[in-house]
Amino acid sequence: GAYNGQNDCYVVYPDGTVLMSTEPKTEIQQKINNLFDYVRENATVNEADLAQAREKVAQGGTGSMMFRYSGKKYYLAYQPSSLEGMTLVGIVKRSEAESGMRNVQVVTIWMLGMQTVCILIIVVLVMIEESEQKLKREEEERKMLAHQKELASQLFRLADHGNRMTKIVQRFHAVHIHAHAL
Repeated sequence: GAYNGQNDCYVVYPDGTVLMSTEPKTEIQQKINNLFDYVRENATVNEADLAQAREKVAQGGTGSMMFRYSGKKYYLAYQPSSLEGMTLVGIVKRSEAESGMRNVQVVTIWMLGMQTVCILIIVVLVMIEESEQKLKREEEERKMLAHQKELASQLFRLADHGNRMTKIVQRFHAVHIHAHAL
């Protein structure tokens, strides 16, 4: 289960009296009548945190607090249960809870890393596609310019050829007029 089975779970009345608890217990072995009284008497705890937890449980609220028991740090988390007026309380070693958080951090970092890699791949593919499109447009422009240059060259050759033809016709005409004049 959660936290490698290193947690205890209790269903408590609004005043903290234990209705039932998970078996077997892994963290606190003794029978507990009132969870908050037990923690106050047997653990090192911040009195203000304990008072706030008592108040929130009495009001059906949610929250958590930390305490030290048998030389180890624990989290006590609480939330309303589906049983009317009852609260579900979980106690877990801080090291186990944080181990779970570290696992979540590792998975989150790994997923963000993979997401970043995917985004980079997409960006690179888009850049490659844009470069290929640009090269294709430039090649088409070069071909068009070469074709325009060839057409202009042909036009100039035709114009030059037309000039020579005009000169030949003018000479022929001049010779022909000169011949008729004689």
